Amino acid sequence: GTLLRAQLPVPKPSYSGKSIRVSGAGWQTAAWFVANADRLGIDSVAYGSRHWSRENGWQHDAANRTRNAVVAVMATIKN
Repeated sequence: GTLLRAQLPVPKPSYSGKSIRVSGAGWQTAAWFVANADRLGIDSVAYGSRHWSRENGWQHDAANRTRNAVVAVMATIKN
C-alpha cells in the first residue's frame, strides 16, 4: 500500500486476507498492480468486469464484477 500511494494518488487501500482493495481507483491502478505483479507477488487483479491473472492475462468476468474499486490478490501481503 505504501509504494502504491507513493506512486499514484489513490485512497488508502484496505486489506482482507490476501486481498488489497483500493476503493475509488480505476484502470491506472489496475495497470500499476499488473505492471508490478512479479515484484510484489500479485496473483490476480480485478476491476469492473475484467480480471487479470498470471495464467490467462486479461479476461472478461461479468459474474465477479468489482464496482468502484480495484482488487488485487497477492501470494503474500507486502506493504
